[in-house]
Parts: sequence; C-alpha cells; structure tokens
Amino acid sequence: MSTLRERFKAARTAWVLGRNSNATPHDSGPTPVPLVQVTQQSHVQTLFQGVTALTAVAAVLFTGQSLRYTADSTQATQAQIELSAKGQIAERFNRAVDQLNRTGKDALSLRLGGIYALERIMHDSPDDEPMIIEILCAFVRTDPSSSQNPNLNPWEFLQAPEDVRAAIAVLARRPNPDLAKNSRVDLNGTNLSLSRIFLPGASLRDVELPRAYLERANLRDADLRGADLAGAHLGFLRPGTAGADLTGADLRGASLWSASLVETDLQFADLREAQLEGAKLTGAKLHGANISTAKGLTYEMLSCALMDDLTQLPPGMKRPPPVKNPWKIPFCQNVHFP
Repeated sequence: MSTLRERFKAARTAWVLGRNSNATPHDSGPTPVPLVQVTQQSHVQTLFQGVTALTAVAAVLFTGQSLRYTADSTQATQAQIELSAKGQIAERFNRAVDQLNRTGKDALSLRLGGIYALERIMHDSPDDEPMIIEILCAFVRTDPSSSQNPNLNPWEFLQAPEDVRAAIAVLARRPNPDLAKNSRVDLNGTNLSLSRIFLPGASLRDVELPRAYLERANLRDADLRGADLAGAHLGFLRPGTAGADLTGADLRGASLWSASLVETDLQFADLREAQLEGAKLTGAKLHGANISTAKGLTYEMLSCALMDDLTQLPPGMKRPPPVKNPWKIPFCQNVHFP
C-alpha cells in the first residue's frame, strides 16, 4: 500500500505531463490567418484609398472655385476703384474749371490753382488731355491781353498777366504732345506780349503766334515745327534789349516771314524749310545752324548774321565773310523797327 507521499508525487507528475502535452511547440511557426480576414482587410484598404482620392478631387475643385471667386472679386474691386477714380477726376475737373472762371485781380491765385490742377489731370487722365488743351487755349485767347492794338509798338503791348503765361507754360509742357489729338495749340488771333517767358524744351508745334512779342524769351530746344511766327518780334527791338534764346530749337517749316530775329540766338537751330523772307537777321547767331533748305534767304541777309564753318547754307549760296560787328554795315542797320 502506497504511502501518502507517493500518491502526491504521482499526481504532480501526471499534472506536469498533461500541461506539456497542451503547450505550442516553439518551432511550429506563426499561426495562419484565415482567408476571410484577409479579404476584409483588402476591402477596407480599397475603401480608404477611394475616400482619399475623393477628398483630393474635392480639394482641387474647392481650390479652383476659390480662385475663380477671388478673380471675380478682384475684378469687381478694380472696377469699383476705377469708377471711384473717374468720379474723383470729374470732381477735380469741375473744381478747376470753376477756379479758372473766377475774375478779378483778387482771384489770380485761384485761377493759377485751376490751371495747375488741370495740368495734373492731364497727367492722371490722358483721355482728358485734348479737352484740357482746348480749355486752356480758349482761356488765353479770351484774355484782354491777347487782343492788342496792332497799331501799337510791340513794347507798348499790354504784358500778358501771370495766369495767361502760366496757361501757355502748361500747354508747352503737356504730357503727350506727339499724339495727333494733342498736337495743336490753337492761339490763332492773339497778339501776345510774352517777353522773358521761360519755355525751354517747349512743345509748341504748329502754334499760331503771329506778331507775338518774345523779347528775351527762353525757347532753348523748343519744338516749333510749323509754327506761325510771321511778324513776330523775337529779337532786338530797342537799344539795351536782347533777342530770344532759340539755341537748338526745331524750327523746321516754321513761318518767320518778316519776323524780327535781330540779335536772336539761333545757334544749332534747325531752320530747314523755314520761311525767312523779309526776316531781319542783323546780329543773329547762326553758329552751327542748319539753314540749308530755308526759303527766302539772300546773301545780304546772311551778311548781317554771325556764322561759322558749321553753319549749313543753301546749295550754291556763297558764304559771306566773317563779321564781328554787323551794326557797322550800313544796310544791316536797316532793321525797320516798328
């Protein structure tokens, strides 16, 4: 008969053997995944990828719509800005014209302000430039100083007031003079006294200033092509006065018929096709000037002028001998002052 100790030992041995028989061997490898589980995972991945693609497409569509909305908003904003700018220009224009219409000496500053306001509008709104040119020309033509008695001596003319001079200066420096609609400055019918006016580089192509008094005017490098300066007084009129400065000016095709160019500085000026018949050239400086196709020139006229070897004479015209003081030549003294 077995003892109690032996029984206990036998039971323990049986329990250990039974546990080991249920254990998974270490080298048996991973447990295979059922096929149903793999199929489910594949469906989930496909669904996830589809959702991701749809999200990307939606994002692209949203971005495109946002950009279109932004572009439309930008265009609408730009249109509002342009409309507001036009309204401001119209308001500025009306105010400037109102200032220009003020009369009396006390309103001089207002008229000057109106003139310079119109100049600013020409720069800000090129479409309004032709109309502003017409307004300023009309302002000059209707001023009392523009209608001089033709029987008066030029130095007896009423001097153009400051506002008229300012209007002419603004016209001379208008921003787009080369455009056909802006090229003409219509001062027809005026007899202006503009002595000492300062207009270097002026754009006065085809301007009409017959009989204008331009003693000591600064017109250096001015564009005066086709200008009507017939009978104008650009030069010496009385002892102690000086001629206008037309150095480098473009006077091609200009009418200088019977104009006074006495003591006028025409160095390096271009006078091709200019009409010079009857013009007074005593003491005129023609150094480097181009008078090769000027009309109405005579040897006697050039004998009274000051020239150098750079002066371009008409073909066949004999070059007069150099002269230091043309006033000592009798026929050069006949300048017919009015």
